[in-house]
Parts: sequence; structure tokens; C-alpha cells
Amino acid sequence: MSSTDSSVDAKQILVLTKGAFGDAVGARLSELLPVTVRDVAEGTHPGLWPYTELVVLATSHERPRLAEAVDEAAFRLGAAWFPVRHGATDLQCGPVVVPGRTACHKCYLARRNQHRRVAGPEHDPDRAQPTGFPRHHVGIATGFALQAIDEVFAGPGPNRLGATVRRFDQVVGTVSRSSVVAVDRCTRCRKSGGSRSEELFEQLAPLSAGSKDLGRAI
Repeated sequence: MSSTDSSVDAKQILVLTKGAFGDAVGARLSELLPVTVRDVAEGTHPGLWPYTELVVLATSHERPRLAEAVDEAAFRLGAAWFPVRHGATDLQCGPVVVPGRTACHKCYLARRNQHRRVAGPEHDPDRAQPTGFPRHHVGIATGFALQAIDEVFAGPGPNRLGATVRRFDQVVGTVSRSSVVAVDRCTRCRKSGGSRSEELFEQLAPLSAGSKDLGRAI
């Protein structure tokens, strides 16, 4: 499905922006889709948001506290959401969080911490971050965001878990994509009836048991 399809045009999408890069991404998205853009530089509260099916959080760098607040609100409201941000060495969009279907942002952070030896300075919310960015990075971020919007409303595709993270490495110029597996007993996303990763496990379990029975029979 293309992001210009009427099915997407009819959806209610809220874009929360903070910082110059976030503002630029919000402006570009508003040129392409009928979205509502809100500047949250001075703060925000879900009670002030219009009805929305999807929240996009566009920021100049990672905002852990704001992302946590949006993630919590999204699960309470039953709305999908994803962050897109510019960093010192990379540009990232995701994870694409869909309550009841995917892992949450808390699971993403837990998985990231499992695989990272030392957190980089771009992930320190209290450290000063670079504010400049080349204009073509806005185009890359917007392209990622359009793909993420398609994922929300059309699904991640066959045999994919969802909660996709799309990343552009500014140092080597490569693009990557990965999915987030929900953390066992997560207090946020496992309360919503399970995630896609859990559903796949339940589907594969009988096949695994059947193969063991076959082995014993032979």
C-alpha cells in the first residue's frame, strides 16, 4: 500500500514535534498527508490531543522521557505510535508500536540495553546534542515515517513481527531494518492480549511438539 492511498488519507494522524528537525519532519509530512501537527516544545498532555489513530513523535534527538509518556498514553488510548529522531551518528524511525499487536517502547529499550555494552552520548537525555542537520536527512526521515505509517495501517507484511525500527547510519551511509520482540511479562504490552511475537510462538509450539513425537516414533 502507498502512503498516498485514500485509506491512509482518511486516518487520524497526530504529529508531535520538538526541535528544529522535528518541526521540519512535521512540516514535510503535512505537505504529503492530512495530519495534525502540534509543537510540544513547551510540553503536552494526552488530554489536549485530538482524537487520533496514530501518534508520530518527531524530535531533533532522542527524548526518553517524552517517548515513555507517549508510549504509556498510546496504550491507554489504544492508538499506534512511533518516534522518528535525528541523532549525532544516525537517524532512526521506530519502533512502530501498535497496542495489542506489537512490542511496546519499553520492550525496545530493554532489548537495546541487552545488546549494548556502553550507551552512547546520543542516548543521554541530559547531554547537549547537536542541533544542525542536512536538509536531505529530513527527506530520509519522512520516507521512513511514510513506511512506518503504512506498517501501522496495512500490517508489517507476512512473516514479520512488526515493531519495526528503521535506521540510517550517517557514518557509513547504510540503511537497516529490524523488529523488536516483546519482553516476557512486560507490564505494558503483555496486558493488551499478547504481541505478534507471542502469537507466532504459540503457532509454532504444536509443530515443535509434533516433531518430537515423530522422532520418538522413528
